[in-house]
Amino acid sequence: MQRMGIKLKYSVLDPEKFVPSAIRNNSGVAKKGTVADKLVRSLDDMPTRAETMIERRILETVGAGA
Repeated sequence: MQRMGIKLKYSVLDPEKFVPSAIRNNSGVAKKGTVADKLVRSLDDMPTRAETMIERRILETVGAGA
């Protein structure tokens, strides 16, 4: 949202009480070649994608995951 310049009203949750699920909401999936696919690709961020893939691999290695 920040990269798109969208500003929203929100409250920051206490990370001691609200721990986000690993790799949650970091990727989108759409049928290749569709308008939805183009939109998902326009939002893709390579550093975030790399971090997500590394985090998924670590979770698989330790036997955890979604």
